[in-house]
Amino acid sequence: MRAPETANVLNSLALVLDAEGKRAAAEPMYRRALKIWTTNYGPNDPNVVAALNNLAGLLAAEGRTKEAAPLFERSLDAVQKAYGPNDLHVAQVLESYAACLRKTKRVDEARLMAEAAETIRKSHETGQRPAAGTQQ
Repeated sequence: MRAPETANVLNSLALVLDAEGKRAAAEPMYRRALKIWTTNYGPNDPNVVAALNNLAGLLAAEGRTKEAAPLFERSLDAVQKAYGPNDLHVAQVLESYAACLRKTKRVDEARLMAEAAETIRKSHETGQRPAAGTQQ
């Protein structure tokens, strides 16, 4: 099995374990998939974005928000580079990161991210994209 295929399997297994609440077993699989995809595709690949977001979400769910926040930051940077600043994938990362920030009492930052995500989602509903640079 090639390395990217291995990463796909690891990420899929980690998703199942994570959903079952078996986070201790899921975490190393997310980390290994992330390393494989980053090595093979670079830091801004959509697979890397997904792996960063999955791992950050797991860490945040465990209350490990100090570890999760930098991963969400990397994920946000990568997703914007991969898809552009007004893509729905960006909105998803913004929402996840905002939830993490709320747990750390960084409510002003969380509110701004949630508002930016809402702006992106509404723009897709109406077909009007926000001007570049209006959210971050």
